[in-house]
Amino acid sequence: MSRAWLLICALTLPLLGPLATAQARELRFSFQSDIASLDPHFFDHAFTQGFLANVYEGLTRWDDQLNVEPALATSWRQESPTEWVFNLRQGVRFHDGQAMTADDVVFSYERAMGPDSGYRGLTSPIRNVEAIDPATVRVTLNRPYAILPRMTTNIMIMSRAWAQANGALTSSNLRTNTRNFAAANANGTGPYRVTAHEPDSMTRLTAFEGWWDHDNRGGVPEATFRPIRNAATRVAALLSRQVDMIWPLPVADIPRLQSSPGFSVAVRPSEWVIMLRLNQNPERRPAPGVNANPFADVRVREAVYRSIDMAAIRRTIMRGHSVDTGLPVAPNTSGFVAALNQRPAADPARARALLAEAGYPNGFAFTLDCPNDRFINDEAICRAIVPMLARIGIEATLATRGTAQHFGRLQRMESDAFMVGWASAGVKDAHNLLSQLFATRSGSMGAVNYGEFSDPELDRTIEAVGAESDPVKRQELFARAWTILGRDWGVIPLHIQPSAWAYSADLETLQLPDDNMRLWRTRWRN
Repeated sequence: MSRAWLLICALTLPLLGPLATAQARELRFSFQSDIASLDPHFFDHAFTQGFLANVYEGLTRWDDQLNVEPALATSWRQESPTEWVFNLRQGVRFHDGQAMTADDVVFSYERAMGPDSGYRGLTSPIRNVEAIDPATVRVTLNRPYAILPRMTTNIMIMSRAWAQANGALTSSNLRTNTRNFAAANANGTGPYRVTAHEPDSMTRLTAFEGWWDHDNRGGVPEATFRPIRNAATRVAALLSRQVDMIWPLPVADIPRLQSSPGFSVAVRPSEWVIMLRLNQNPERRPAPGVNANPFADVRVREAVYRSIDMAAIRRTIMRGHSVDTGLPVAPNTSGFVAALNQRPAADPARARALLAEAGYPNGFAFTLDCPNDRFINDEAICRAIVPMLARIGIEATLATRGTAQHFGRLQRMESDAFMVGWASAGVKDAHNLLSQLFATRSGSMGAVNYGEFSDPELDRTIEAVGAESDPVKRQELFARAWTILGRDWGVIPLHIQPSAWAYSADLETLQLPDDNMRLWRTRWRN
């Protein structure tokens, strides 16, 4: 495990306050976009989830070796293939002083499973949660799900009384952009309280003296996060000591920061796989003047895949810091199969031939939707792909948006071709990705399958891997799933982006491969 390094997040220089004094011991950190919301069930968004893990907690959490350990639950047991019982920690209090009980756990799971929640896909294995007594809950599943204690790291526990008093019994809704009190206010059990929040400007966290985990107290007493969208401004803020920590460090600036006295830089492959999805619903009409959906044809999907020169993108845009991939999961994720991680080289001639076979010898036109502040060099990557598609006769019009607008559009199923990224940081298991991104959309399965991929054989395989607990058999099932997905050209994996952090050399912190910030493990050296 890599120890050292953490976090991120930001603003623009004219808005940054004066340099904090050494006595204040405040940590100022910056990321390229703001948190999506303070509502812990609004959006299954990795940075937001990692940020809110300092404020809210789940029944379980990850230890320093990324193994599941107790959090708000002290123990759990599986009573049948579809029933689990969790024993709750006693003496836990929310930031407003109220004691946490089993009723709060039941409420939080029902809220996360609700129609407005961004966690419906993640919680799809759960049928219901009930309180056995004030200190015990039973989770009943729709189907066997061997990795439930991994999933419970992600479902943050809220106070029912607080939510009811403030009109926040249901989650804020990303799809309709409906926000309630919990979107701008927080009341968790975690190590930090939210003491100020101005969307798109700043969020201040202050250590919670009533946190139950006495052994892990002692992180920075206060931290202020400011989003700085412009990469050059973010780097300038660090170099001028306006902030203490930034992420992501632009790949072009890595050598400069590495040679700058007083700063630490950490660069490694992350868990983030960046990919393109093509909506395969035959009823859609993404190409003007074409009375069919070209992306419903497997030959067209293969042609688009083979048109993209990832070696050129790695060399010119990522400065050699990305890792090309043929699978939509990173090597440190359970379910990765190295033998199947082969990405075909770019082959424009073969791509043009495939288009002709599919009935599109002159290509077609469509819109490519990409975020411009979510992934490293996201817009630049998409801009590079547009002329690559043009070489095979496909005219792509690029449309870029901020994170919330981009993913809101995807949730409304308004996009035909788009960039997404995925890190199984929350569950650290590829079943999470398969069940949410590639399972046929049905109920809460395929909750973020915005490409409308559907294959009954893959659905059966996903169900089987979710129920299987034997590691060897699970890997065999994962191999089958990747084979099916590859056969259908159901996704276009691009690369694994780097994790690049820069921070003051006076800081010591814990940065794990999940890229979540742990402020309670971040301290000033003196």
